[in-house]
Amino acid sequence: MYRAQATGEDTGEIVLYDLIGEGWFGGISARQVRDDVKRLKGRALDVRINSDGGDVFEAAAIYQTLVQSGKSVRTYVDGLAASAASVIAMAGEDIYMAENGWMMIHNAWTLAMGDAAALRKTADDVERVNGSIVQTYVARTGNTAEDVERWMNEETWLSASDAVERGFANAIMEPSEQILAAACQSAQG
Repeated sequence: MYRAQATGEDTGEIVLYDLIGEGWFGGISARQVRDDVKRLKGRALDVRINSDGGDVFEAAAIYQTLVQSGKSVRTYVDGLAASAASVIAMAGEDIYMAENGWMMIHNAWTLAMGDAAALRKTADDVERVNGSIVQTYVARTGNTAEDVERWMNEETWLSASDAVERGFANAIMEPSEQILAAACQSAQG
């Protein structure tokens, strides 16, 4: 599910409850998010995330759209921000995790085809993509590149408390905030 709407006179909300990217990923496109961020008036934007991830390039474009929006962005991990969705979560000035929420970080994946030279080039390209993801996490969390690279190599699952401890989130949402968010989702379809 994807939705973008005004939630107050000065606040908008974007709900990312699907895979990130178009094509075989299905789901949410960076173009769609960009158009809605421009359309939503106000100074604040709440971005709610529950996503298995998807296309890292679409996620990077969504991240840039949010960071460069001129709005105060808060991201909320309502359930899961895995893979590419964790990159989007980093766009929040404040990042909130549901107490039972999870974030997963790992190295970029791709499909490849071709001769040995083409496959070596693809591997080099994937390593460069990993480097850009590492930079995003390091800038947001304050961790060292070495630590982030190790966690990505290990495909690390962060509970809410782990995410706060390692700087991937600022705070854990109170259960009442989670219940309110779920009620709002149900009421608005």
